[in-house]
Amino acid sequence: MRVEGEWNRGHSGRRPIMDRLLEKVAVRVTGCWEWVATRSPEGYARIGLGRANVLYGHRVTFEHYVGTIPKGFHVDHLCRNRRCVNPLHLQAVTPGENLRRGWEHKNGGRQCARGHAFTPENAMQPPSKSRSCRTCHNLRRRARRLGVSVDELIEIDRERQANV
Repeated sequence: MRVEGEWNRGHSGRRPIMDRLLEKVAVRVTGCWEWVATRSPEGYARIGLGRANVLYGHRVTFEHYVGTIPKGFHVDHLCRNRRCVNPLHLQAVTPGENLRRGWEHKNGGRQCARGHAFTPENAMQPPSKSRSCRTCHNLRRRARRLGVSVDELIEIDRERQANV
């Protein structure tokens, strides 16, 4: 993405993208510039640039006010508000750092839904980029291989340990 050039000149006779973007923002008491127009299914601001080119609003404002986003980096919302496009609330980070920060925000980032600790050894980032617990992942694989549910497998393991 580029801030200079086509975005600033407008596209296909449209006004410059930053003019259009800032018209669709409500400034909140938290300092968030909250997007009030079309959002992605995940809740991020979306703005069109031509017929088939849709951009994320937080990335547009970051590049306009802060600078280029390094290749392979994500733009993290420090305020944890996906609708926010305030460049002061945004930071370019690696995908792993973005994921770690999300874990910390959700459930304090300490454990998965089954209670396993999120440690560097136990946390994984699969291709889907959703957080994942290595222990739960291994349990699901074992359960599939044995043809039982994860809960049944956990119960089997508990019974085995009780008999040892």
